[in-house]
Amino acid sequence: MSDVLKSGTSIYAVSPTSTATAAAIKNTSFGIDALDAVTAGFNNTAFGYNALSGTKAGDFNTAVGQGAGLNNVSGNSNTFIGHNSNSGPNQAQPSNRTAIGAGATATTNKSVVLGNSSVEQVWMASDKGAAVYASKYYTVAADGTATELTGGGGSGSDGADGADGADGADGADGADGADGADGKGWTGGTYDSSTGKVTFTSDDGLGFVTGDLRGAAGADGADGADGAKGDKGEKGEKGEKGDAGADGADGEDGADGASGVAGAVN
Repeated sequence: MSDVLKSGTSIYAVSPTSTATAAAIKNTSFGIDALDAVTAGFNNTAFGYNALSGTKAGDFNTAVGQGAGLNNVSGNSNTFIGHNSNSGPNQAQPSNRTAIGAGATATTNKSVVLGNSSVEQVWMASDKGAAVYASKYYTVAADGTATELTGGGGSGSDGADGADGADGADGADGADGADGADGKGWTGGTYDSSTGKVTFTSDDGLGFVTGDLRGAAGADGADGADGAKGDKGEKGEKGEKGDAGADGADGEDGADGASGVAGAVN
């Protein structure tokens, strides 16, 4: 078969490598461009289009799925299962990383990643009944900060509070409560016109009496203008005749008369 190359202990199918040397031992590939750049290394296995297509050296790498392990160049003991499962970009020499699931990306050596960033739940067994064993547990905040929950089997510190859940639907209206006790406050007020004071009463001890609320006496007003002349009154009735007056005093003697003219001589 022209699309299968057996080179020593290695076999390459569909897209046989043309760069393999005698240092490439016990490698297996199946898929277009799968493991097609390898020149050295041993026990590498690639299945799927472009699987481990960037690998030139390194040992014990396994990639299953289109583009799986594409970023690896010379890493060792890595496992990539799923479409585009990979190490991080510009991480050509990963070591002991496992990425499982479409788009799963293992960016740290000696780590296992289950699923891509859209995964929301990880179940251990289909009934969630499997035990999980680990020496440490962490919770990761939204900003990527990891906080240890437990350590060495002992009780760890409480984890960070989770995000608030969505508001629940409004509940049904509750029954009306019993009437409350009568409140305390002002009970009345009276005005004393003789003093100008108002007395407020209260059943909570806060009653009080105001000062004189009457204003000061105002200034005298200006004199009004003279009124118009009234109409002429009617003529009064004739009065009764008065009593006779007393006799008047005697008048003074009159002056002597003038001398008579002398008679003519005959």
